[in-house]
Amino acid sequence: DKSFKMKAGVRDPTVYMEEVEGHKRNGNYEEALKCLVLAESDAEAAKLGLEILRKIFSGEEDWNAADAIPIIRLLSNAQIQKQDVKTKNEILAFAFVVGALQAMWKNYLSIVPFMADTAIRLCSDSVPKLVEKLLMHYASFMSFSDPDKSIQLYQKVLDNPSHSQLCKTSAESQISQLRTFKAQGKKEILSNANTIVAYSS
Repeated sequence: DKSFKMKAGVRDPTVYMEEVEGHKRNGNYEEALKCLVLAESDAEAAKLGLEILRKIFSGEEDWNAADAIPIIRLLSNAQIQKQDVKTKNEILAFAFVVGALQAMWKNYLSIVPFMADTAIRLCSDSVPKLVEKLLMHYASFMSFSDPDKSIQLYQKVLDNPSHSQLCKTSAESQISQLRTFKAQGKKEILSNANTIVAYSS
């Protein structure tokens, strides 16, 4: 109810709409997005939100996913479920990418596979260019806790003809190292087992 929002400190939606272009001219796109959400202009909010997210994740360098967190939070307050399927799925894909990266940074091992696998599946359909780098991040994260899973993920990079040669070269190197570490680990386990047997006998 409009009067309730005004009493609660939220201004009339038209006031926010009038401020959108000014924020854009000043390069403050996050504030422009906030105004669109408060103005309940959900389609425009979804459009601008996606433009910002695409820009954040467009570079060849490492993603600064922290910049995407406030954008995802703002979009969560818009009626995204009412947008077209393509728009809705792309926003959802970006949300899972950010969630997966956050889980990796915070070392939430129990939820990383679900978040990352879901993000990769959603990105494959909506924003396929994100899959390559996300796979590399995911594989790197899993290398210590689950080397076999890590090797499988790096192999997916190698198997995809659209992935860059730079990432493929890195993936090949990582697979080689992981297999070496696994072999060394088995030798150490066998050596330790033989020592224990010899000592106990």
